[in-house]
Amino acid sequence: MLTAVCAPTVPPYLRQVPAVNVLRQVWVQQFYGPTARELRRSLEDSPPRASAITSPYDVDARYATKRDMAWVGYKVHVSETCDADRPNILTEVTTTPSTTLDHSVTQALQTTLVEQGLPPTTHLLDTGYVAAENVVVGQEAHGIAICGPLPPDTSWQARTREGYDSRRFGVEWAREQATCPQGQVSSGWREGTDHHGQRVVRISFPVGACTACPAPRSVLQPPG
Repeated sequence: MLTAVCAPTVPPYLRQVPAVNVLRQVWVQQFYGPTARELRRSLEDSPPRASAITSPYDVDARYATKRDMAWVGYKVHVSETCDADRPNILTEVTTTPSTTLDHSVTQALQTTLVEQGLPPTTHLLDTGYVAAENVVVGQEAHGIAICGPLPPDTSWQARTREGYDSRRFGVEWAREQATCPQGQVSSGWREGTDHHGQRVVRISFPVGACTACPAPRSVLQPPG
């Protein structure tokens, strides 16, 4: 269909039909082409979930997963009072794409509650909404104290306790370098985004230094 619509004998306005544009975007997300045969894109060369069209019926809906749940659609963030001597009342309901990280909406939620004249003195939050920056900004900008558990480190090093997790590394942000627990200084610092479109910093160390590292191999390599 895309080949037919793009033919020189076809009226140009057909290429601007919204449904055709959606079809074109979905095709480009999934395949390389045009080629003699269909070549499906690898996961590494696919667009982030935050920008990939999942459903032609709702181009803003996104595919997301959270623990053992998976869905296509949106995410709703609900704020509610919880005073012991008063009825619970919904004070704010915000809808975001399903790929939006919970902690990225915390500051906006607090700003909205302040503008509505409903700021909480203590903001009880689920783990996903708690981040160091949110704790500081909430207190300094609005006088709101955040109460909630910090997210755990889910890396295999932290889970198995057989490697060096991120807390074991010293990071000098201004100099863009890190030092490992063995005292080796990093040789590379590259900023970018992961497959979910989130900002990340990739730090590398000299291969020779890691090869000659006195730490046990079980500490440096993932189990299995």
